[in-house]
Amino acid sequence: MNSLKTAPFGLMIRDLWQKELLPRYRRLSLREQRLLILTVIALPALLFVYGIWLPVTDRIHALRGAMPALQDQLSEAQTLADHLHQEVRRPAGKRNALALVEQAVQASGMRRYITRIKPQPGMGSGGRLLIRLHQAPYPNLVKFLSLLVKNGVTLGRVKLLAGNTPGLLDVDLTAVTR
Repeated sequence: MNSLKTAPFGLMIRDLWQKELLPRYRRLSLREQRLLILTVIALPALLFVYGIWLPVTDRIHALRGAMPALQDQLSEAQTLADHLHQEVRRPAGKRNALALVEQAVQASGMRRYITRIKPQPGMGSGGRLLIRLHQAPYPNLVKFLSLLVKNGVTLGRVKLLAGNTPGLLDVDLTAVTR
């Protein structure tokens, strides 16, 4: 079945070559024929190199360059996760900022909106965290912030920006425990 479909196409190409293209090719001067052959050979090679090979190698080099930064972020996240698991097991009076924020996050359902939690250097014995939320619903945000305050976390700088949809906010806040 497949050969029946390709046979007429192959015959059509052969007829086109013999009746149209070959006579035109033979009418060209020797220099033009060589230039045409060179173009027919060079064009696919250039398309392959500039269209496939170079973009792929550039992407590979970019990914290799980004790998150390991603590994550093992974190790920082693992360290924070281990620290958090240790802190959650402590009594409520001795927990640090990260454990208190984690408890409020779980109770308010804000996990999927948090894009970053980063410890900040601060003065005193308390912990200090930078928390970023993206497209957080206002009611959940209010519940989250009230849980933080109930747990003894002081809210430092709070920056609220309107989100893409009414009722959604982008938030940067600093949580401090003493």
